[in-house]
Amino acid sequence: MKKLLILSLGLLLIYSCSNNPQSMAEKGVTKYLKNSIAKYEPVSFGALDTITVGEDPAYMAARDSMKIYMDGLKETADQFKLADNQKNAKRLKAVMADFEKFYEGKKFKINHKYKANTAEGKNEEIDKDFFLNSMYEVVE
Repeated sequence: MKKLLILSLGLLLIYSCSNNPQSMAEKGVTKYLKNSIAKYEPVSFGALDTITVGEDPAYMAARDSMKIYMDGLKETADQFKLADNQKNAKRLKAVMADFEKFYEGKKFKINHKYKANTAEGKNEEIDKDFFLNSMYEVVE
């Protein structure tokens, strides 16, 4: 009876370890690449990272710059400075919208090195970041 219990707990431990987020992301990337390229050979995977648009340094810089221009609209009555601040704030708002659209549906990022055949038939090593949704499926 004890052996059966220990065996059951061991199998449970092995099964639960194989379904961690890192391995699920690796399986999602591997499945995607096997379906999209003819010859695929995995080399290595990086660590799985959670991503949000608010943590992107370029997005944060655009957001902070837009705040400066929006505050500048309240501080001056000079028409030329107002027009310049409005133009810059509008441009930065579009940049932020582009970032938000890029991150839409993306929750994780993982780096993967793999070997694949090029159009010329050469086998090359490729190093690429893949973005995944909450179901660990690759999002393009």
